[in-house]
Amino acid sequence: MTVSVMIVVTAAALALAIAMGLILVIILREEQRRSHARAALLADLAAEETTEELTTDSIADIDIVRTTSDELFVAPPARSPWPQRLAIGGVLALVLGGIGFAARSWPSNRVPVTTAAAAPAANPSLLELLSLQHSQAAESLTITGLVQNPRGGAPLSKITATAMLFGADGAFIGSGRTPLDLTTLRPGDESGFVITVPMASPAATVSRYRVGFRSEDGHIIGHVDRRPTPSIARGPS
Repeated sequence: MTVSVMIVVTAAALALAIAMGLILVIILREEQRRSHARAALLADLAAEETTEELTTDSIADIDIVRTTSDELFVAPPARSPWPQRLAIGGVLALVLGGIGFAARSWPSNRVPVTTAAAAPAANPSLLELLSLQHSQAAESLTITGLVQNPRGGAPLSKITATAMLFGADGAFIGSGRTPLDLTTLRPGDESGFVITVPMASPAATVSRYRVGFRSEDGHIIGHVDRRPTPSIARGPS
């Protein structure tokens, strides 16, 4: 938006400058043409004054209109320069107004972008993982844990705990998710969760799993492992 306005203002200023240059050239040429015409007229009249080759008979046959010296050198009435001055002043006012508008618009368009970019970094939301346990049955793995919203954190609501299971060779076995026991976590609140992950193959052996947390709209919420003896499940899903 701002770049487009600057381009339009610059193009308009260039067009006005070109137009003013053309007008100036036309005025100078017109003045030069009139000056040459006046000089040619004066030369013709002076030639007629000094001609002595006409005889008395020829003078009787030709009607010559003589112009007195007072009439010959009378200056033509001067035209007022104010119309041209007003036109030039109007064009300059338009150019300066466009530049001023662009200067006012440029900083106002940039401030919201900087504020919006800095806003997400100013309010980080991290959960603290306090405990994590699991138990494996024939066809599923059950994971229980406890998380806390830090005292300096922002209120969180409708958080979902997720888990992904992997075998010894790193192959993906299955995944599951469940909401936290508390719908809303205020700063300092703790909430438990229980995730039951069914396994596609009963004979599969879970070698490791990864636990994470997501908001209601699906965005990942980072967490910090605060368990006394952390072992597995240290990253967001």
